[in-house]
Amino acid sequence: MADEDPTLTFQDLIAATYKEFNISHTIEKLRFGQKYPGGTYQLDGAKRIIQDGYGMYQYYVTIVPTRFSYLKGKVIDTNQYSVTEHMRHVNPGSARGLPGVFFFYEVSPLHVITQQVTNGWMRFFTGISAVVGGCFVVMSGIDAGVNDFMKKIGGGGGLGL
Repeated sequence: MADEDPTLTFQDLIAATYKEFNISHTIEKLRFGQKYPGGTYQLDGAKRIIQDGYGMYQYYVTIVPTRFSYLKGKVIDTNQYSVTEHMRHVNPGSARGLPGVFFFYEVSPLHVITQQVTNGWMRFFTGISAVVGGCFVVMSGIDAGVNDFMKKIGGGGGLGL
């Protein structure tokens, strides 16, 4: 058998493989622990359509340990996260990485402690009292100002508060 010339070189094979990559993706749900009230999850339902077959999509995730305490004593030890996204073009044969979707994790040394707060009747009545008191102070100030003005011009006095 005579020496045969390969029809594809190694570079051609890599380039053809890169063209087949599709890194479009959807993240249905991403959690690092149990769900808790008021938690926000940035990547839930995230859909990324990537037209570039030579793309490297990277997520840099910082995980923050969190303790959520209910008023009745139940405690949930879970995690929150923040994320930064980056899309990078990767040329075939450049030795700068492969196309794909990558997650890089870092656990924060800081902890977050949250506690459930109720909006009970006492808080409602305190808020109403603050509004009424504020209105009384403002109206008293207006009354004093009108009273002083009326005295200067020689008329009667104020709003009668």
